[in-house]
Amino acid sequence: MNSRLLSTGIVSRWQIYLLQLIVIIGFSLLPVFFNLPYRVNIFLSWEGAYRLYLGQIPFRDFGMPLGYGYFVVPALFFKLFGPYLFSLVYAQAFLNILTLLSLRSILHTLGVKPANVLLAILVMCLTFTFPINFWPWYNNSAFIYGMFGLNMLLLYQFSEKAKWKWLYLIAAGFFMAFSLFTKQDFGGLSFAFGLLLMGYYAWLSKDFKSIGIYFLGYLAFLALLIVPVLPYDFLYWFNYGQPPHDSRLHPFDLANSIVGGSMEEKWYLLLIGLLAFFRFKSFKELFLDKREGTFFILTVGLVGMAFITKVTSRLPADTSTYFHAFAFAYILDSLSRKQNTASAAYIMLAGFLTLFWWSGVFWKYAGKFLNVSQEKESSVSAQQSFEWALSDYKAFENVYMPKATIAGIERIKELDVVQRKEENLKVLNMSELTPLAHELGYEPLVNQPLWYHLNIGMFDQQVDEFKQKIEQEYYDLVLFEDIPSLTEFYPYEVREQLMEDYELRDRFLAPRALGDSYIEVYTRKK
Repeated sequence: MNSRLLSTGIVSRWQIYLLQLIVIIGFSLLPVFFNLPYRVNIFLSWEGAYRLYLGQIPFRDFGMPLGYGYFVVPALFFKLFGPYLFSLVYAQAFLNILTLLSLRSILHTLGVKPANVLLAILVMCLTFTFPINFWPWYNNSAFIYGMFGLNMLLLYQFSEKAKWKWLYLIAAGFFMAFSLFTKQDFGGLSFAFGLLLMGYYAWLSKDFKSIGIYFLGYLAFLALLIVPVLPYDFLYWFNYGQPPHDSRLHPFDLANSIVGGSMEEKWYLLLIGLLAFFRFKSFKELFLDKREGTFFILTVGLVGMAFITKVTSRLPADTSTYFHAFAFAYILDSLSRKQNTASAAYIMLAGFLTLFWWSGVFWKYAGKFLNVSQEKESSVSAQQSFEWALSDYKAFENVYMPKATIAGIERIKELDVVQRKEENLKVLNMSELTPLAHELGYEPLVNQPLWYHLNIGMFDQQVDEFKQKIEQEYYDLVLFEDIPSLTEFYPYEVREQLMEDYELRDRFLAPRALGDSYIEVYTRKK
């Protein structure tokens, strides 16, 4: 802020808008300027995007228990920057910018004061986009697309004089369908929550046709996403709770999450409830005010959605932190409706206190950004530390991995079967090093699962198929990841078959921080 601003003490609306954009773009782009450590499970994001990049068709060429919506943006960034791990960081930076712009749009639509919008954006950066979303992940992506849909619904509801405002409902239907086809729980809840908001709006405005337009638009886009892949075993792969899948939502788990935990969510609900109680004489007064009623329903609904998604999407554990920004915005808005928030003193004090509130975030991650090359982790198996370093491989550029992993990749490249440069090298890669497909120049095999999490991404039928192909010596090269602490992750029946029919050529550390997992390299017996 310049000296003139400080001397007057007043920050103009446009200056606050500029600060909002600086925070949005600054926090979103920050990760692209640093080298990052290899992230657990990022192999799935890379391979799904890579298969789309190559032109493979979901459910025909590879099966997965969710939709292909998650991989669309990463695949587009592969086209722009190449099929490298770090292209995923660029893709997520783009999504983070859109996420924060969508939050800004929602809060401005609801009439939240610009300074409070700025603070809410800062909270979203510190709790959702910055600390966990360096890399894309399907849970977060599904919420982001659902958030876009909610933004479209609110734009419709508050654009009273817009001639073509019904297009917002069509856009909302698209984003909600795309969210469902990214991850079922976030997508389904977002759509249902959108119906609740539209039901409230229709009751208040008597505009009941808007619900029908939103619902039909959603069904139309869902049909466009699903019907083309129905012939390709879609109903077998897509997890809607049918066998051999299991439902992720169990009543006891939900009750245990709400009653036995979720302290932050319950604390927010307590504050929101008390503020509503003291500000309004009755619920009728609250809900007859469209702006206040919509803001209340939106905030409570998103906090409530976090209760459910914490159960249905357990990993990573911080997937549902999106509620902080909305709850904080509602509380701040309720406390400052009659106050002047456009002063430099308020913005600087509130900004400093917000940063201090979430200081643990940048305190924790500053070291990871600046000192990751020096970082050493404890090895569970050897009780020793191992070093992380950058490799010379393009697919892994700007990504730290254990030196033992890098050395193992080099030995794979020196194998005779790889050196012969066969045109159709048949590789079964049951490891986290999926970018080896680009590095070694082979195309991921079709008619198989996208990833090999037993009873999640593949089932007994696929285990039997892999075992049969191993017996027939179908594969030129097989990589299997042995994770003793996750005995039910990769299918160990396949490993047993490999030990019987193939030759173990190498074994080296996998790119996991604990150092308790190993990648095994198998080739045909000589």
